[in-house]
Amino acid sequence: MHKIKSKEDFIIITGSNIIRNNEAKLICEELMIELANGHITNLILDVQSLDLDKSKFDIFINYLSRMNLNCVALVLPKLISSLKFKLWKRKYNNYLELKQFNNLNEAKQWIKEGS
Repeated sequence: MHKIKSKEDFIIITGSNIIRNNEAKLICEELMIELANGHITNLILDVQSLDLDKSKFDIFINYLSRMNLNCVALVLPKLISSLKFKLWKRKYNNYLELKQFNNLNEAKQWIKEGS
């Protein structure tokens, strides 16, 4: 289950199983509609209840990298090690800026500073 909320500077997607089955595709379709309706190009993914080890999170981020997004803030239950995150996000550097946070307020602040 997921929720999509549009704010002035960003869109927030909250969910625990956003990458399982067809839900990732559904979220991307909903996100494309939201992006088409406004001038928002920043996204916050609040996936604090997602088990990254069991999910196909990388595939979902790959889908997002094909959209018209500038920044994606990942709100995670536990931060990925700095080196591992740097190596992982490197493949998306040409498409969007990724940063990880352990709380929603820090992610919102980063998005607002970059807008």
